[in-house]
Order: sequence, then C-alpha cells, then structure tokens
Amino acid sequence: MRDLLCRSLRPTGCQVIIAEDGLSGLDKLEGNNIDVLISDIRMPKMDGITFVREALKRQPGLAALLVTGYSDTLTRKEAQEMGVADVIIKPFKNVEIIHSLRKALSMTAKLRASAKK
Repeated sequence: MRDLLCRSLRPTGCQVIIAEDGLSGLDKLEGNNIDVLISDIRMPKMDGITFVREALKRQPGLAALLVTGYSDTLTRKEAQEMGVADVIIKPFKNVEIIHSLRKALSMTAKLRASAKK
C-alpha cells in the first residue's frame, strides 16, 4: 500500500515520508513540517485512527486522510469529527487519491491560516 501511494502521489510533486507503522509515523512527525498525513486504518503496532488522533494532537493544523479496505470501519461523519479530511476506500484510483490530497492540502492551509489569527 505504501508503494502504491508513493506511485500515485509522484505526479503531484509532493515529498513523501514513509513510516512502516503508527509508532514510527509519530517519530517521523517530530522535526518534519508535514502538510498532509495519509494513514491506513489497519497497521501494525498502532491502528490508524489512534495514530491520526495522536498526530493531530502533536501537530494542530495538519490535515489527515485515512485509507481503508473496510467501508464500515469509520464513517465519514466520524472521520470529520476527529479532524480527518477524507476517508479513501480501497481499492482506489489515482484520481481519487489526488482529489483527496488536494482537499486535505486546502484544509491544512485553512487550519494554519486560522491558527495565525
């Protein structure tokens, strides 16, 4: 999944930082200016929902996308309530991930702008 996401995001020109699991993902948040976090819901060591919640605590103003193969794992409403820009259901098309990424980047810009006020 990580490789697929990297290939899907390559045309956008985004720099991608990869983590193998939620714990290493939290480590990689430290000292990096992340604009959008993309996480699978099911991961080793820490599930994606816990990972995203912790990441958003550590970096307010960060937008997140959750990827899942199980559409009933998290409703879009629940995702929005926890601060997730979008839930992407696998399998997805490149155009879907790019659309969600743009939505998340816009959300990050708005969150950061309002935080500066």
